Formats: sequence, structure tokens, C-alpha cells
Amino acid sequence: MAVNDEFDETAFNVIKDMMETRFPVLAEKYTRNASLYARKAQQGVEDGDIDEIIANVHALKSSSAMLGFMGVHRCASEIEQKAWQGNVDLHDDMQRLNDFLRHSLEILEPYLNAP
Repeated sequence: MAVNDEFDETAFNVIKDMMETRFPVLAEKYTRNASLYARKAQQGVEDGDIDEIIANVHALKSSSAMLGFMGVHRCASEIEQKAWQGNVDLHDDMQRLNDFLRHSLEILEPYLNAP
């Protein structure tokens, strides 16, 4: 089991084993909600809406940490902190967040629609 800056496989496996047959439901909810949070945060960046950015990256940060998606968690934390400081020029940060998120969703893909 590996732990690196992007993915904590140990944390992922703990939650997967704990959830057992319900893990596909969690995987589906994370996939749907994480994508929604990222889209809403991106819209907040486009609109210069700090509250929208903060609310959505905060939710994404928390749910990602639970599943061991540390790249998403760390990047969302950085965006949240920058937004709290009034920075809305976060286009590069959002691109990085979406790259981490894409990788996380690839990890969950095998668990979606599982029997």
C-alpha cells in the first residue's frame, strides 16, 4: 500500500473495506458531487465570487481527504486559502485541481456500477 503526495492508498483501502458492498454508492456520490463542486468553484472563479469558490473547494477538500485523494485535498486547501485572502485569479490553480480530480475519478471508475 502506497502513500504519496497525490494518493493515500492506505486511507482509500480503509474506507473501501469499511464500506464493503456500499462502497460503490460512495464512489458514485463522490464522483457526482466532486465534479459538481469543481464546476461551481470554476464558475466562482469566472464570476469573481469568493464565497462560491470557498464553499465548493471546502466541500471538495473534505470529501477528498476521506478517500485519500491528497492531491485534490491539498490543491483545494490552497485555493481556499487564496480565496480567503481575496485572490480570485485562480485559473491555473483550478486547472491543477481538475487534473488531480481527473486522476481521482479514474481510481474510482472500477467501483462505479459494481454489482
